[in-house]
Amino acid sequence: SSLFPKKKHLWIFGAWKGESFCDNSKYFFKYMIQNHPEVKSVWITRNNSVYKYLKENSLPVEFYGSLKGIWLHVRASVAVMNNGKYDLNRNFLSSRTKMVQLWHGIPLKKIAYDTYIGEVYDSYIKYLFFLPSFKDLLRFDMVISTSEFMTDRFMTAFRLKKQYLPVTGYPRNDIFYDLKNSNNTDRNKTYKVLYAPTHRNDGLN
Repeated sequence: SSLFPKKKHLWIFGAWKGESFCDNSKYFFKYMIQNHPEVKSVWITRNNSVYKYLKENSLPVEFYGSLKGIWLHVRASVAVMNNGKYDLNRNFLSSRTKMVQLWHGIPLKKIAYDTYIGEVYDSYIKYLFFLPSFKDLLRFDMVISTSEFMTDRFMTAFRLKKQYLPVTGYPRNDIFYDLKNSNNTDRNKTYKVLYAPTHRNDGLN
């Protein structure tokens, strides 16, 4: 992949291991399609239903493992994801492709390098120069943040400097601030809020 020149205006998008069309990747993808036609934005999936849905809605999509899909990975200058590089076909992403991580939540719990993964990486994985796609699994060029507080968490979680962690908010939440196009414009209305933090490692050391 590193041997091929990258196309400046070719971006690929994926979400949740290539199985879904959802989350921050979906809404940023749709924004790019609607507002930046000069960029060729293509959704990558391994799910037949997602592929069919996007085709029926005239949105650019390719299969994860197809020849054309692989070619898009090899030539893309930007790869956008909201979970990890396995949202796309990580085996064909090179270090010359800009990796943009939109993420999918706020890290109240420890994530990425702040977990045991950081210790394993520093002890073993970073020396696997003969497996670049595995060694660079957590390497991202930019991670968006929801606040300065979260930026501090992301700095250690993804080992990035602050300038590569812009506070943009999440694309999937923009609709809540777009009152012009929202049916819920009554500011006096009472709303119910569900708070459901992840405790995936609860009970472990």
